[in-house]
Amino acid sequence: MANRYPLIVDSSSQQIKEFPSGDTLVIDNLQVTGTTTTLETATLNVEDKNITVNYSTGDSSSTADGSGLTFQDAVDASNDATILWNATNDEFDFSHGITLPDSQKITFGAGSDLEIYHDGSDSIINEAGTGVLKVRGSAGIYIQKYDGTENLASFLHDDGVYLYDGANNIRLQTTSTGIDVTGTATMDGLTVEPTAATGLTYAADGTNSYINFEANSVAASVQLYAGQSSGGYLSIGAKDSGGTLAERMRVTSTGVTVTGALLEDSNRVATNGRAIAFSLIFG
Repeated sequence: MANRYPLIVDSSSQQIKEFPSGDTLVIDNLQVTGTTTTLETATLNVEDKNITVNYSTGDSSSTADGSGLTFQDAVDASNDATILWNATNDEFDFSHGITLPDSQKITFGAGSDLEIYHDGSDSIINEAGTGVLKVRGSAGIYIQKYDGTENLASFLHDDGVYLYDGANNIRLQTTSTGIDVTGTATMDGLTVEPTAATGLTYAADGTNSYINFEANSVAASVQLYAGQSSGGYLSIGAKDSGGTLAERMRVTSTGVTVTGALLEDSNRVATNGRAIAFSLIFG
């Protein structure tokens, strides 16, 4: 190791003299030339608030690539850790991961539009800007269990959307013609309207189930009621001019009840035991 000399260097007086504290004090600017400068200190304190790497009085862009910080033997005797500038991709490259404590956020955007952080209990991706959060994937996107062993949902390009149960089984899938459900679909209420032209509606309100038909403003209805105290029945009715549904025929376990006139060829038919043939036309 080279000898250490407690000196004071004063460029203004052009003097070099002994410095009482045992350190070397440089007054004014210090320029060191050479290929390597080694500081043999345990701690380096820099009062300046800005450090320029790859400094030059002219254009130094040609030598900027690869400049940064190297932490020698950070992993082991053969592996350093680095933060280096990648001029080709216009980015900083970290050789190792970054860890943030709880509630410390990585923010993106001039207005901190996107935040990613862990608050001690939950992991949060928060889009707080004026736009929307878009998640993109070239072939698809999977939402999985933390260890990647199970799918929760998948969104596949030119394929469909899949929802899974807790055992990694597909339970709902979108297709080119609609959706496929594997298993039982349980709902508090359901209304399905296949097309506006047919006016075909399936509905359930938790007590009753209905099948309704309505086409071209000519209204009729077939309703199947389930779970009634009477054991359930089939009701056939039609809407009146005010749009109110009126029941006209009810089929139960004991027979058929007709409300209103029963006509055949525009003639009123009495219940005289003769056979009656009729048809129902909707639309």
